Amino acid sequence: MSDGWITRGQYEQKIEQLTELLRESKRGHHHCDDSWYCCPKCDSPDHPGGPPSLGAERTGKDECDCGADEWNAKVDAALGETT
Repeated sequence: MSDGWITRGQYEQKIEQLTELLRESKRGHHHCDDSWYCCPKCDSPDHPGGPPSLGAERTGKDECDCGADEWNAKVDAALGETT
């Protein structure tokens, strides 16, 4: 039976697992087959040679509107605290 304590090695292993989960949780910008509905920052191979998406035309700006930038900034901040 465990008394709730973990060893330093177990602690470091858990931190590494959580760090890897954070890295894997980063998101790409929303892509849709109809590029009008893509995030303005979507950079999809489906739109070669043109603007990344028509989302920028739809919104009138070239800023993320799918939440990926905000989420990835939080992930980067958390990773900065663990490394």
